[in-house]
Amino acid sequence: MNGKLSRRTLLGQAGVAAATAPLWLGGCAAPGRRDADVVVIGAGLSGLNAARLLEEQGLEVLVLEARDAVGGRMRTLDHVPGGPEAGGAQIGANYARTLATLEALGLDTRGGRGTSFGQAFNLGGEMIAVADWPEHPANRLEGRERALAPWQLLGAYVDAENPLRAFDDWLAEEFQSLDQSCEAFMREAGASAQAIELAGVTMNANALDTVSVFARWRSGVLFRDAIRGGPVHFVAGGSQRLPEAMAASLAAPVLTGRTVAGITAGERAAQVRCTDGSRFDAEFVVCTLPFAVLRGLEIDAPLAAAQREAIEGLAYTQIAQIHFSATAPYWEDDGWPPAMWTDSPLQRIFMSDDEAGQPTGHHLAWLDGAAAKRLAGMSDAAVVEMTLAEMARLRPASAGRLEVHEVVRWTVENPHAGGAYMHWAPGRIARWAGRMQLPAGRLHFAGEHTGIQHTGIEAAMESGERAALEILQHVGA
Repeated sequence: MNGKLSRRTLLGQAGVAAATAPLWLGGCAAPGRRDADVVVIGAGLSGLNAARLLEEQGLEVLVLEARDAVGGRMRTLDHVPGGPEAGGAQIGANYARTLATLEALGLDTRGGRGTSFGQAFNLGGEMIAVADWPEHPANRLEGRERALAPWQLLGAYVDAENPLRAFDDWLAEEFQSLDQSCEAFMREAGASAQAIELAGVTMNANALDTVSVFARWRSGVLFRDAIRGGPVHFVAGGSQRLPEAMAASLAAPVLTGRTVAGITAGERAAQVRCTDGSRFDAEFVVCTLPFAVLRGLEIDAPLAAAQREAIEGLAYTQIAQIHFSATAPYWEDDGWPPAMWTDSPLQRIFMSDDEAGQPTGHHLAWLDGAAAKRLAGMSDAAVVEMTLAEMARLRPASAGRLEVHEVVRWTVENPHAGGAYMHWAPGRIARWAGRMQLPAGRLHFAGEHTGIQHTGIEAAMESGERAALEILQHVGA
């Protein structure tokens, strides 16, 4: 079983049901005007995929988006030199839905580029070559740990013990007794205090004690399956070109600037209310909002207890990005590679190579968890000042040779996201997975947080497809 539902399979399943859709909608709808057959909340990949599939089957769809642009958490910084990505970007070779949509819309992909990340790091303000780390005085790791760089520690303890083999094993009851935090797992495995400290500095989650080992294990299985299929792809010209092309393919334009305030969904109809006073009536609603955002809305729908719990409690990884570039190649002066792991407030600093294999000069400081949260309340100007000061401390040769372009906050401060992506906290999978995405009356859910077969970009596409199929099956009932 490969976990993929192809576009042809979806349309084949829904075709007979959709053939009778206009008659059913006209004959059984509640009295009153309808703005559309389906209102989709959110113009990210999941909402746009659902809208496209529903339109292909003859339904009238209206997409609402709070921001002034489509894309959700797929965002290309076109105004920044090099057009770096500030959101989802990597497309695995097994992302069948995403790749099929790119092809259908005539969009090209490109391969990844090299980086110097992993050659050196900065600990306590000192640059350390990876080759020197095992015998370095600052290395207080124990036993086999001493040969591992800080960013390798979590994988050595958690990923190496992954019992999952199939993409859906993370849902199997037989494994649920293993569900615990990454920190607890490392302690039980005998990790040293410094190993736990360093592993928790950068881990694409909020903290070692708040994320389940299943989140790591599930990602590990999906990554293994992806690399077996071939190299990672990126959208040529920027990731945001994909949602833009999807939106342009719809019959009705996406209504931007419409922030949703409430949703009412019963057994026969649904309504979406926006903060500007506008209301949209439909037979169905597809809500793709992250639960971190949805929990702030008024929802009148027959939600199950597990759904209400998940909406209120699903965890979202806090991530901030700082995009800056060098006006001169300072790394040639100090002799260290430009990309580095650090235990500083800037955490990881990435720099990709160009097509010739040379550093581009564009930096991405990636802050997650506590580091991202520390930016709360800081203005962008204050973050810029902090960034330049920290870089001057870490790499004195960079002083006066950097320009900050953009601060991106995928945190609770972002009212449209609440975080970069969801992650499973210990003990939540058995209670919520497989339940929180079920329809509640005429309210259907989509978004990467509801994906089962995948995470990230393909999870968004998968969930939009599932929501569309649910509606088409209902229409044909």
